[in-house]
Formats: sequence, structure tokens, C-alpha cells
Amino acid sequence: MRVTLAIVGTALFGLTISTAASQVAEPNVPTLVVVGEAERAGTPDIAILSIGVVAERETAGMALQAASASIRDIIARVRGGGVEARDVQTSGLSLHPKFARRVPEAGSEDRPLIVGYIASNQLTLRIRGLDRVGRLLDEVVSSGSNDLRGLSLDVADREQLLDEARRGATEDAKRKAAVFAAAAGVKLGDIINVQEDSLGVQSRTTGVRSGMLESASPVLLEAGELAFRIRLRITWRIAP
Repeated sequence: MRVTLAIVGTALFGLTISTAASQVAEPNVPTLVVVGEAERAGTPDIAILSIGVVAERETAGMALQAASASIRDIIARVRGGGVEARDVQTSGLSLHPKFARRVPEAGSEDRPLIVGYIASNQLTLRIRGLDRVGRLLDEVVSSGSNDLRGLSLDVADREQLLDEARRGATEDAKRKAAVFAAAAGVKLGDIINVQEDSLGVQSRTTGVRSGMLESASPVLLEAGELAFRIRLRITWRIAP
């Protein structure tokens, strides 16, 4: 997996008697507050796929049975295709009547008529290894899935990337703090507060087609990359 690191962001400098800082340190202590940011990016290697079956039958029981039978076939197919039990989860189940408007007879009320029932059963699949997505999509469609709700991408080492971004943001803040302290003619004391703001996950293209996934069916996916951004607000005590 190709991984890149970039340090980005802004700094917040204040040599002040901070009210916020006084909540975690002694009152009336001068502080230096610096914001550090960092970003880690990696190529996705997990696909989260939401699929399901919608079945329409004359009775509620028949609709549920039809949807359940197709879901059982789909689960057997994906398990046979290497998806672990922990990565297969029921995410939705619904049943509702199907109505039709009938021509009212003279003197009768114009009420909708129930002409059948629609059952829906949804699964969420975590597919580890994007090269398997196209083939598994073929499998679930062949097994009766007729409801694709969405697909998202993730990386298996998300926490590792976030920790790397945290370390990068800390180093970014420390570098800026040293510059500001030297410019102001003061010395840094202990760190008295650290606040983290996750800036979310950003999807972006890489400009290459190495992430394209193709199966026998016309299923094309571009992996691109996911960037994880972290912002830290670190407060130093100013040494006397």
C-alpha cells in the first residue's frame, strides 16, 4: 500500500494570560497556544458494500420467505467467496403492503386496495481486498440481489494512519512553538493541555489507474486514496 505524509496547516500564537489555560494550570500563568496539523494518506483496501433483496408477493408471509431465501443464497455465496462471518451483517429488514387505487362503486368509499406485500432484507458486507469486489458483486447479483444501496471504501490500518497523523501534527506544533518562543524571547515550559480535532476523511484520486477493479461484469471501481487529517491545539506554559 502506497502511503504519503504531508504536514499542512496554520499556527495560532498568543503569549497571553489565558482564561482557558488557567482551567488546567495555575491562574495567571502565561501560555503559548499553537495549532499543528498533519495528514496521512493511504490506498483503500476495504470495500463496505450495502446490498439486499426486495421481493414482492401476494401475502406478507410469501414476501418474507422469498426475500429470506435469496438472502440465504447470497450469504452462502459470499461466505464461499472468502468473506468471513464477522464481515457479514444484517443491516435492514422491512415489510409493507403495496396499494392500488380501485374504482369506487356507487355509494362506497374510495379506499386504496392492498394488492400485495413488499419485503426487503439488507446486508452490509466488508470485503477485505478490493480485487475481490467485482467478482463478489457478480456472485450476489447471480444469487438474487436486486437492491444495491451503496459502497464506501476504507483502509485496514486506519488507526495506524491516524496515529502517524497525530505524531506529525505534534511535531508540526512543536516546531512552530520553538520558532514563536525564540522570536518572542521566551522559553517554553511544560505542555499543560492538548486538544485534538479530527478533520475527517477526504477521498481523492491519485491520477493513476492501478486501483481500477474489473470483473466479468461491467463493474469498474477506482480506489483513489483516503486522506486522514488531524489538528492538535497544544498549550505550553511559559517558563519563568
